[in-house]
Amino acid sequence: MIENSPYEKQSSIEPVNRAIDDAPETTPDYVKTSFSEIVKSNINNYPLWIAKNTDNENKSGGYEAWLFEEEDVNDFIRLDVGVKEYLNYVDVEELIKEISGLLPDNSVRDGFLKAVYAKTMDLLAAARLARTNPDFNFKKGDIETALIDEVHLLSAISAVLGSEDVCDDCRTKCIFKENKKNQNGGSRGVYEINSERLMPAKFNIPFSKKLSERMILKDNRKGMLSVSIDPSRRVSFEYTPISDWYGGWHKSETIILSKKFEQTKFSNDGLCLRIDIDETAPEGIALDLGRSEYDAKKSDGFFSRTGDLLGNIFSEVSPNGCHEYTGFTSEMKNDFRAFAEELAVKQHLRWADQQQGAQTVA
Repeated sequence: MIENSPYEKQSSIEPVNRAIDDAPETTPDYVKTSFSEIVKSNINNYPLWIAKNTDNENKSGGYEAWLFEEEDVNDFIRLDVGVKEYLNYVDVEELIKEISGLLPDNSVRDGFLKAVYAKTMDLLAAARLARTNPDFNFKKGDIETALIDEVHLLSAISAVLGSEDVCDDCRTKCIFKENKKNQNGGSRGVYEINSERLMPAKFNIPFSKKLSERMILKDNRKGMLSVSIDPSRRVSFEYTPISDWYGGWHKSETIILSKKFEQTKFSNDGLCLRIDIDETAPEGIALDLGRSEYDAKKSDGFFSRTGDLLGNIFSEVSPNGCHEYTGFTSEMKNDFRAFAEELAVKQHLRWADQQQGAQTVA
């Protein structure tokens, strides 16, 4: 968990059916939120809180439940989401903290981290809508998938920037495949990603009350992450799972029509996170997470896009779709080139160190 988190931005829409506005000062023994119940218990003489979704009774007659430490309970009450959404949020928050220590010490880093956190808050708002509004265009399983995708993307970015033990539940390693310098001071790197995520402990009430009977599920994924750095306009991280089964939610299609009315169509197969110099943004700089659908009518028919899962969810809960402006200032636009150039140098040095190590072993 990030202590004293500076990221205060709430979702762009109001929380739905919030049961409790503020977390209590002391951890209660029992509380019922909009979607869950939390009960204090002693398991193997160790104090734990059992959190269970009240809308998710399983076929065996019990409720799926997860064990919480005390430090999680008040935050869970404050966010007022389902158990799975919260547990994915915890990993995102830990990854944001990890990445903050790996990026160049520059004002752009702070804007980037705040913007990622703001987008995560939008996903939690979507999770509440999916559980309460039958007219909402996405189901709660869609939101959980989007949060899991965000965890794997941030985990891959953290590993590429130099970390392996990216958070308590994630173990991700990267293998450099190539790294090329650009003439403009940027670079493009490609990395093979191997990640293992331990899914939260759960058990069924009332049949498996012993701590030893908890289930730990592993989510193993392989993919490729490309990091493209152009100091004049963009830093882009794009994660493409090797398996089509995992990659389907990331895919979108773009159609570009030239002034001669020649149509070019191409597929976007990766889940993308970008920091852009964007003249349409309030401060001239923005973060993009995923790709929102884009209507050709907005560009006089010259550009259209279908959008991916993450981007299209954001279009439902934020007027800016996949774009995020929270956390950025005009100063950061001016600092962007230095941030991007330093990041490119760091990645090239890591590549050189790996190549030197490989030659030494050989």
